[in-house]
Amino acid sequence: MLHADSNSGVFPPPASAEEQQSGGDPLRGFIENSPDAVFVCDRSERLIWVNAQAEQITGYSAAELASMRVTDLFDAESRRGAAVAIRRRLASRERQRHEVRIHTKDGVPVDLEIFSWVVVNHGCPAWIQVIARDITDAKRREEQAHRTEQAQLLSFLAGGVAHDFNNLLMAIYSYADQLRSGAGEVSSREAAEIIQQTAERGIEMASRLLRSATGASPEIAEMDLHLTITGLVNLLQQTIGAGIEVRVELNAATSHVFADSSQIYQVLLNLAMNARDAMPNGGVIVFRTGNSREPTGEMVYVEVADNGAGIPPALLNRIFEPFFTTKDTGKGTGMGLALVNGIVKNHHGRITVDSEAGRGTTFRVSLPLPRHAAAGGR
Repeated sequence: MLHADSNSGVFPPPASAEEQQSGGDPLRGFIENSPDAVFVCDRSERLIWVNAQAEQITGYSAAELASMRVTDLFDAESRRGAAVAIRRRLASRERQRHEVRIHTKDGVPVDLEIFSWVVVNHGCPAWIQVIARDITDAKRREEQAHRTEQAQLLSFLAGGVAHDFNNLLMAIYSYADQLRSGAGEVSSREAAEIIQQTAERGIEMASRLLRSATGASPEIAEMDLHLTITGLVNLLQQTIGAGIEVRVELNAATSHVFADSSQIYQVLLNLAMNARDAMPNGGVIVFRTGNSREPTGEMVYVEVADNGAGIPPALLNRIFEPFFTTKDTGKGTGMGLALVNGIVKNHHGRITVDSEAGRGTTFRVSLPLPRHAAAGGR
């Protein structure tokens, strides 16, 4: 087992005489030359062993790391949280995986995927061993793919918004003209109310587009999935293209959830775009809602179904992986469903898929109902 000799003053400790005479311990040599960084820290957070890759990633020499605590690798704002995490880690005997961001000697942020476990000595936690892999470049590619996917969705959304805005402006113009001329089938009060309602709808459309464009923090509030689906279907019917029919089956008795309406809209839009792409020769997209009881509680679900090409069984387990796509090169980033999965999980929901090659695909997004809605219904 790797350990530091606290009396040697050398970091990491030298090979024993037996190891030197026999050419070294093969396992030790493998770990010291591993492409992944290896860190060992004691109960007081002090680094007591590192390999060469740990020096390479951090920019510190082994001697410098020997005088540091592992929390010194974090920025000032994250240091306290890292110390708490280490104390909790010492209390757990399970192997764990995390993603963390440290800073090099030159202050450069580095994203690491780490696997850690606690080494027990005489029944007590003695130190934590960590294997760390630099995923900085992978995170950057993922973020870039997210931005590309977001831009594609925004392009489609902006086209629909422009179309809807034109309709809104025509309605406002028409009723304003009636007010000006004094002619028309509605009273002045009714015309003013219609103008106000139309303007409010335009404000909400602009707000939704802005939140999607800026990646603003989620705004959690009670929302009606049926209203969101109806608005989206109106957009799709105008913009999704010839040969594709969009149907709605709103069967949920209770359709209110606490969620970010912009993000849920993005989830459903993304699933609709996937359905469209699966039907290059036309077909049917169905939005279907219902209620279900699951081990986690009462749920409302939205299914987005198509009768397109379907997904081969061998690929179903991979469709939510970042960068995985079944689309032709240049036609997909592989981040759309990963983004959808992340949003659904952040809302304490789940997403499942049922597909058969040549028969179509159905995605089901299930979201928890508010307690008062689950108890009494709406």
